[in-house]
Amino acid sequence: MFKRCRSIYVVGAALLCGACVLSVPTFGAASAATKTSTPYANINLTISTNAFGPQADNLNPFLPTSTDNASDANTDMIYEPLWQYDVVKPTITYPWLASAYSLTDNDQLLTLTLHKGVTWSDGKPFTSADVVETFSLLKNFPALNTNGITFTKVVAQGPLKVQMTFSRPSFAELYYILNQTPIVPAHIWSTIKNPASYADTDPIGTGPFVLKSFTPEYMVLARNNHYWQPGLPKVNTITYPAVGSAGAQNAAFNAGDYTWASATEPDMQRLYVARSPYNKYWYPPVGITALLPNDAVYPLNIEAVRRAISLVVSRKTVSTLGEWGYEPPISTATGLILPNYQSFLAPQYAKTTYSTNVSEARSLLKGAGFKFAANGNLIGKGGKAISLSLIDPSSWVDYMADCSVVAAALKTIGIGSSVQGLSVGTWTSDLATGEFDLALYYSNTGPQPYYIYNAWLNDSLTASIGTAAGGDQGRWRDPATQKYLNAYLNATSNAQRNAAMYGIEGIMVNELPVIPLVYSIDWGAYRTNVVTGWPTPQDPYSSAGPIEAANQEFVILHLHPVSK
Repeated sequence: MFKRCRSIYVVGAALLCGACVLSVPTFGAASAATKTSTPYANINLTISTNAFGPQADNLNPFLPTSTDNASDANTDMIYEPLWQYDVVKPTITYPWLASAYSLTDNDQLLTLTLHKGVTWSDGKPFTSADVVETFSLLKNFPALNTNGITFTKVVAQGPLKVQMTFSRPSFAELYYILNQTPIVPAHIWSTIKNPASYADTDPIGTGPFVLKSFTPEYMVLARNNHYWQPGLPKVNTITYPAVGSAGAQNAAFNAGDYTWASATEPDMQRLYVARSPYNKYWYPPVGITALLPNDAVYPLNIEAVRRAISLVVSRKTVSTLGEWGYEPPISTATGLILPNYQSFLAPQYAKTTYSTNVSEARSLLKGAGFKFAANGNLIGKGGKAISLSLIDPSSWVDYMADCSVVAAALKTIGIGSSVQGLSVGTWTSDLATGEFDLALYYSNTGPQPYYIYNAWLNDSLTASIGTAAGGDQGRWRDPATQKYLNAYLNATSNAQRNAAMYGIEGIMVNELPVIPLVYSIDWGAYRTNVVTGWPTPQDPYSSAGPIEAANQEFVILHLHPVSK
């Protein structure tokens, strides 16, 4: 089974400094002359997608629902960010379209220095005007500003320098500005009347590839001969097929039809590696898989109910039966990814763990006023038996197995449940609009735990049930949580930020607005018969999974033909 990577773009510890000046990484020696040649015409790769069924001809990089974002995760192959990163080791970052930045004036002035010699795929030069236009679009069309960047002004200071001003400290927004914003060409996008509805069927970007062809069944990208990094990419074309079902994609994957895939199978050694000496996989942990309660729905809006559910769901069982042992049980009740975030773990919560205790869960529910019927059912207000639904994509076989584990656990405390397998699109929509009780859900990740907590708990991102929310799909609304999140945003020192994070960790430990279960991994598998240079545990320069936009580009630029 193939599914979207449970992570999101990262900017690492370089963001902890007030100014950063680095050089773009060198992926291999090449002469400038190779920029306009095609010496790798026989290197053609096939990458798995999230598309089960026809793909829509929409490559707008700002829209979460466009094909390059939702299905193929190849946005950065065409539209690049200002900064890149190692998703496995988020303290390691790389300048990209920007060569340096500085954050001054109480973190309210961001100055960007842009990389020299970058061109768009139509040959026009990349300048500060393009960066200004990109962020102006976000300001003028709020539907595009999905990360809620709050700058007050953006201006060019010459052809390769841009300044952004803010009305409050902007440290936390660097993540979104530098890495989560695709930069688009001013000479194209300034002429578009409504960028929020623009399909962008002929994209012009700075990335290593251009669109060669598109059908509902296939997207094909070709090498950008104007790419600004000499000699790259060392791949000629990439095909993204949209198949009819997860089963069909699994069959193609096991047959070796994909060069690179996001592969979720119970025994990769037997089902994949043993089939060919060229078949490899690596599953690094990059996030959190959590049980997401709808905190606006009775009885999940009661802390004792959430705590009781946490007490009866065995994280070890979820790991072994649902995730085949690949995703280890989470080891801290703060919901932090450890050891990645060890330095952010509050001392007072350092030893908090999750336990399984049905008796304690039943006592909690009785103490909260619930009763148990003679048949064991949990009875709530109005004398009605409690029943909850669990939703997840039917094609995500591990998540469906996880839901079965959760449903069996709920039964031990008298809660009836139904597991509903949905299409990915329906599941995504239901989460956004709050039309659910419980769901398995993957977290964001980032250089600090703030980015996970913010996406889970920030009530400024949520909406009433029936209206699409950009974040906080669980509808958590809590003044104390918001106070800590705002304190983090307005902090101007690491000490202040850590204090705010400790407060949010307390909310996670004591109130369980989200119920973390296991560490989520990036399910990456690849073939080494045509190209090499893939990320490995020995060389973890990035993750091994393709279903993340930034990760795809960074890995592809490391690949080179196998020596014959």
